[in-house]
Amino acid sequence: MSSNKRVEVSPTVRWERFDVHDIHTGELALLDVLGVTMRPPTGRVVYRVDSGWRWWKEVGHLVVPTPGRVEVWPHPGISEDELAALRGAGAEVFLAPPTPGYWVRRADAWECAIDIPLC
Repeated sequence: MSSNKRVEVSPTVRWERFDVHDIHTGELALLDVLGVTMRPPTGRVVYRVDSGWRWWKEVGHLVVPTPGRVEVWPHPGISEDELAALRGAGAEVFLAPPTPGYWVRRADAWECAIDIPLC
């Protein structure tokens, strides 16, 4: 895997920041091994500024159905590097399952949005 990228989970109660390994197109077999499925682009990109005046871009969201595979839903129009970071966040769910406070429970699935910093 390639470089680490800082991502952020949009809050239900508080923010969670963590590093992910980018997963580029040539490494997509890793997602299948970890139980991660890519879904078609949906939604829209959202920008925000945090309390330290740092800009963030929401690039997609993750869904973990109960039971089921982790689903990665990118927003349309994101770059390949942003998509690689979003895939990496999906792979992280294999190591750190959803928890209340950072994820939202909707019916029979957990969901969270993934933000990445803009330089």
